[in-house]
Amino acid sequence: MSEKSILGHINCPYCGTANGMRITSDKNGAPFGFCEASCDGQLRVGGKARRVDAFLKQYPHIAQAMQPKQEKPPVTVTATPVPENKPAPIPETKPAQKKAGFSLEF
Repeated sequence: MSEKSILGHINCPYCGTANGMRITSDKNGAPFGFCEASCDGQLRVGGKARRVDAFLKQYPHIAQAMQPKQEKPPVTVTATPVPENKPAPIPETKPAQKKAGFSLEF
């Protein structure tokens, strides 16, 4: 099973432990909470868009963590121009050496 990324922590609404509930994304991408501190309580936020929006408005650090990361644009490198009239160098080839045959005699 793969590890889910933790989006943040909130105070547990069940046992009241400060920052005791870790928030991850459920299979549909909505926030889901689990109390790691003491009570093992679960908080399902998804199901209705207005409920998810209200949760993310109340916890902006979770909303920021859920935003897709912006990728930097690729760096382009300009190549130096190759002179058109200059022929490409021909690599030198060495004559093939004769290989010794296999023999059992020394």
